[in-house]
Amino acid sequence: MRPQLPSGADKKPMLYRFLGIRLAVTVWLLSVPCFLAASETHDSPAEWLTAQEAIRLGLSRPEVNRWVEGQIGVAQSEAAQTALWPNPQLQYQREETNTGGGASIDEFLWLTQKFDFSGRRGLQVNAAKQQVQATRQEAEFRRLVLTAKIRQGFYQVLHQWELLQNLEQWFERLGVIETVVQKREAAGEISGYDRLRLTREQAAARAQMQSEEAVYYRAWEQLLGILGAKEKKTVYRGVTGSLLPQSLPPLERLLQTLIYRPDLQSLEQQANAHALERQAAARGWIPDLTLSLGSKKAKDAFGSDAGPFFSAGINLPLFDRHQAKRDRASARLQVVRSEYQLALTEAQGAVRGRWQEVRQLAATAREVRRRDVVAARELVRTAKVAYEGGEIGILELLDAYREEMNTVTRALELERRARQAQIELERLAGEGLS
Repeated sequence: MRPQLPSGADKKPMLYRFLGIRLAVTVWLLSVPCFLAASETHDSPAEWLTAQEAIRLGLSRPEVNRWVEGQIGVAQSEAAQTALWPNPQLQYQREETNTGGGASIDEFLWLTQKFDFSGRRGLQVNAAKQQVQATRQEAEFRRLVLTAKIRQGFYQVLHQWELLQNLEQWFERLGVIETVVQKREAAGEISGYDRLRLTREQAAARAQMQSEEAVYYRAWEQLLGILGAKEKKTVYRGVTGSLLPQSLPPLERLLQTLIYRPDLQSLEQQANAHALERQAAARGWIPDLTLSLGSKKAKDAFGSDAGPFFSAGINLPLFDRHQAKRDRASARLQVVRSEYQLALTEAQGAVRGRWQEVRQLAATAREVRRRDVVAARELVRTAKVAYEGGEIGILELLDAYREEMNTVTRALELERRARQAQIELERLAGEGLS
């Protein structure tokens, strides 16, 4: 038989302290999800934030749209510059000579324009248009990366929220144990050790709660920064959704659509542009034609005369036939095509690996929920009855409750890893914007 607790032992303060902790935890869990409601007003009721709404908020930020528009605008301006004709030249010349018969003045006014009959300009314009398309794809890839970042932040917050709810349930379990301890202590059936051991368990639970709370606040503030929610003064009650991925796309479909990933499409467009540039440079042996049209006016002591004149000229491609431009375009084409093949094969391997990871983690998480969590809760029920019947001690009961909490925590961690792996899988496959 265990030694009895001294009759003068203080029982109620422990109960009051624990009830105070539970009340504080409950209030915190109800209030913490709001967007730090300094901006909250009675006219803006709080809502639950979904993953789709988070993506919409993040992608609709003016800074994101201005960046995309700026990048495309730069490429379009360069394409427009390439499409312009060379400026014509207007020239004037005056010649004056003195002869024995008097002064002679010749005045020339003419307009000169260079013409390209080789087709180089058209090829260069098409190459610039391909660069614009490549820039559009690069901007789309940035949006894809930002979408994955938003989703990762969202599900990190969701994981921490569910983890805190699991810890709050642990507090409730400790409250149930405390009620039993109080009854058995009053009946003199247990020693003060059970009360002290329960107090230490409460302290450990409180420390873990505060630690996870800090992680929650960090994840929440990071998500707010990505979404720009502080600037919009939006108020939410919290995040909502399913942490565990519900479906997994077929691997073959992901591999088939991988070539349409924006960054790979950008490399393909760049390769097309460099191929056109090389083709244009290869026509460097074809000379440009320069035409001049103007008028001449001559004046001397015997009178004056005027008339039109016309001239034509070509540059002789003896030394510079755009060999350097052709070689540079060929080298760039080789680099981009190599980058495309390297990126494609690397992405295919990464998609296969992530697909297997998501499938395994999701299956394991479901199995832990179906088998281990149910078994842990059954163990708690059995341990509670055994402790109330005096068959086991406080250590065994606390161990059962802690095992339930740890099992749920393990399931949440598997679900978080499965979700993060799926987000990365969809980013690698070029999906996730919808």
